[in-house]
Amino acid sequence: MLNDDISFEEAMDIVSNKLANLGTNIKDSKAYDGMIVKRLASSNTLDEKNSKQSHIAITGEQMSIFPVLLPGNLVDKKYLYFKIPVNLYATNIEYLNPDKNLSSEMNILECYTSVWKRGGSSPQIQLSLKNKDSDNFIAFRKMLHVGSYMIVLKHKGEFVYDFLGVSSKDVSEDMDEEFMELDNKFFYKKSITGIEIDKFLTETDYISEINEETSPYNGKTAENIIYYGAPGTGKSYGVSEYVNDHICEKQEEYDAGRDDCRYVFRATLHPEYTYSDFVGQVMPVVEKNGDEKSITYDFKPGVFTEALTYAEKHPDEAVFLVLEELSRANVAAVFGDVFQLLDRNDNGRSEYGIDNALIANAVYGDEKRKVFIPGNLFIIGTVNTSDQNVFAMDTAFKRRFNWKYVSINVPEEKQDEFNKDNNPEFMIDGIRTDWLEFYTELDKFITSELGMTEDKQIGPYFIKFRKKGDEYDEPKEIIKDKLLQYLWDDVQGVARNMYAEKTLFIKEFTSYSMLYDAFDKGESVFSKEFISRLGKSGKAAADDEASDQND
Repeated sequence: MLNDDISFEEAMDIVSNKLANLGTNIKDSKAYDGMIVKRLASSNTLDEKNSKQSHIAITGEQMSIFPVLLPGNLVDKKYLYFKIPVNLYATNIEYLNPDKNLSSEMNILECYTSVWKRGGSSPQIQLSLKNKDSDNFIAFRKMLHVGSYMIVLKHKGEFVYDFLGVSSKDVSEDMDEEFMELDNKFFYKKSITGIEIDKFLTETDYISEINEETSPYNGKTAENIIYYGAPGTGKSYGVSEYVNDHICEKQEEYDAGRDDCRYVFRATLHPEYTYSDFVGQVMPVVEKNGDEKSITYDFKPGVFTEALTYAEKHPDEAVFLVLEELSRANVAAVFGDVFQLLDRNDNGRSEYGIDNALIANAVYGDEKRKVFIPGNLFIIGTVNTSDQNVFAMDTAFKRRFNWKYVSINVPEEKQDEFNKDNNPEFMIDGIRTDWLEFYTELDKFITSELGMTEDKQIGPYFIKFRKKGDEYDEPKEIIKDKLLQYLWDDVQGVARNMYAEKTLFIKEFTSYSMLYDAFDKGESVFSKEFISRLGKSGKAAADDEASDQND
């Protein structure tokens, strides 16, 4: 609908003057037949934020600037996204970010973005699908922040657009009232020429069809990430939180306690885990035809190929490949040629493809097609620092992942939950303590007194205590069966080999069986140097102090 207050020509003059004052001279208004000006909300920017949305939502009359997506121009039952040729002005880029140098020898930089129309009760055009856009357009978007103005100019009679930006700091109510009034409106010439749809549909470089029941992925950019830390720090829990923070709006929340999540693929690595387990292998299949049997050989995909297949078939979803205990396998051998795919561009897609006929045939149905990791497939690993010497990872593998350290401390926001569900009180060598104090002082003793590295420490969830109603189920028994041997072999044993002056246990214990029996009988087993640290903090100390005051 034509705006009654401001004509297309008047709106163009306002925009041209504003841009000229900021150092950019655009073409004459006769070169264009449509324009929108949009003030960007936080959900429309690529700034760090909690929103899972990353596209720019074009609604109402502004959708008319993309005539190919209007009703009647395309078959409504098909989901199509369009690659839009875009011109960026070098002077405008320099104005938005003087430090950014987009590669172009001319004032006009050609790149492309993409659009997709979402139907339903509140139709909108989703502009800029991150894993479909060119790197230069994504760089342009990163220069536009909350409150910035994005200007889109449609070339007369063509499927080509100029995109420009105006920073919020250069727009004031006193000086730019007319410019601000252009926000969220569509301006066009009365003699708008549109686009020849039939001719346009033959331009296969600019149009792609997606599975009819899906829409293009527009979530957070996929990455390779590893959670690492001491055993029991909650790395797997951190993975679950990461998944739920990165799923798309329409995806159901991930529950690690269930095994029916279709968009999360998991595998636990071990010393015998191989490339065939990870990628897949050709297996014999016996087929019966009456009394006759025949053997064929079929490719059985591994967890990587299964995840990749799902990600390709569901481009609108975030997909996660979770690999537990990465350092327990020879990851260089496990990944093999897939290692080449771990380098990703700004859209999360592999920078380099590989030739692998088995994977290509399983995923694409075309064994000659190059294999890429798409921008919606996340690869998440976990590494126990105590296991890092089982199979050492080389630097080339490590640098292709972001490494997120998981601390041995209970996060402040989880303190109440931890105290309620995993912090029992118990007696150790005649000292009343609780699990928080015990494991915390144990970790301090391991590094400060025994002179060992952090990889021998333990986290708050090294033991998950059982509860019957509101009462814990024999915490000392669980400590005896789940912690004692670790402390004897991996802590005391290593300290002994290091000729540490102090010991964790009483020196008279010369075998694990002696230690185990003494602990089981309730006898003292820990050294005075360690036991003297207990009973001074945590719930137990607070309860003892209250008891003393009552006495």
